[in-house]
Amino acid sequence: MLFLHSPNFIYFYTMASQQYNGKQVTLDFGPLGATSFANKLDAYAGQKILILVDENTQQHCLDYLLTSFEQLAQAEVLVIPPGEESKSIELVVQLWDLLLAYEVTKKDLLLCLGGGVVTDIGGFIASTYKRGLDVIMIPTTLLCMVDAAIGGKNGIDFQGVKNIIGCTKQAQHIFIDPAFLSTLPINELRSGWAECIKHALINGPELWQRLQKISPIIDWANFQLDSALFWELILTKIQIVEQDPLELTLRKVLNLGHTLGHAIEAHQLQINAPITHGNAVAWGILIEAMIAAQQGLLSESDLIEISALITSIFEPLKWEQLNVAVLSAFLDQDKKNQDQKWRYVALKKAGEYEMNSVIHPHELDAALKALQSMK
Repeated sequence: MLFLHSPNFIYFYTMASQQYNGKQVTLDFGPLGATSFANKLDAYAGQKILILVDENTQQHCLDYLLTSFEQLAQAEVLVIPPGEESKSIELVVQLWDLLLAYEVTKKDLLLCLGGGVVTDIGGFIASTYKRGLDVIMIPTTLLCMVDAAIGGKNGIDFQGVKNIIGCTKQAQHIFIDPAFLSTLPINELRSGWAECIKHALINGPELWQRLQKISPIIDWANFQLDSALFWELILTKIQIVEQDPLELTLRKVLNLGHTLGHAIEAHQLQINAPITHGNAVAWGILIEAMIAAQQGLLSESDLIEISALITSIFEPLKWEQLNVAVLSAFLDQDKKNQDQKWRYVALKKAGEYEMNSVIHPHELDAALKALQSMK
């Protein structure tokens, strides 16, 4: 595997520098050294800079940052364990303690270098410490680049419920350098691809068709993604966030696949068989599509397309262990619920959806039994 600090490092991408400067989101896409990152660091000269990483990004990504930007020579590095288990109030308290011990002020800066767990917990502590500490996101996973780092939603898990404690606060800047993807194992690339599928389905038929064409021929060991397509996937989320930063209306569509996906992910964590967030979301997309088809909202042909793509990429779960009774404990706590009913984004076709649709237990039961019968 190639690492960013390797003298033989090769970009696998046709890199085009892109910038987005809106009212809510400020983002650079391209090689980190060619962006405004160094200038941003210069603005904190004389202030403390802290870098939050997990053990994976500490090993594979941190050296590149420290050796490439002299402004980080004196940065303090905060290391957390990898995985969803780190999104806990106990770890948040430890990080608050460290910020106090380092005498961090509101004028200092927190850099979040990592995947969705790092950006979620980093954004949360930065939002709450002294009512707001400047934070810059540098996502290192595909899932985080196209989704988790964008939009300012920061959350932690509590009592086994995903992201139930959190806030919304936009980062000062997001820097997306796809070169970091060369540090990822294949299962993490596939995890990120689930969010790419979600964005394509939300965006519309053209992007969805393009994603269907390239998905079967992806060489996961030498993952490549056209920069123009990559940017379009990123823009899908940016443009929704800009229109609805607080998730009052339109932004709810970004929950496609997440009602069931979060329940599956939480269940797997509870039984000590954790799976990646993307793997859970991918199956959540399919189950929710099956329910939408039962409700007459999604055509059978569209369901077949979605099923064919997801089943060809993502490892199946032990469906015999999943049933309505098991998942209902998590679905009952979903923050999208209304009137004590399970709510989801019902896909009608690529680019068209119905928000706040209801999932009935018998529909979920039928979808899970259909998955159990798949060979």
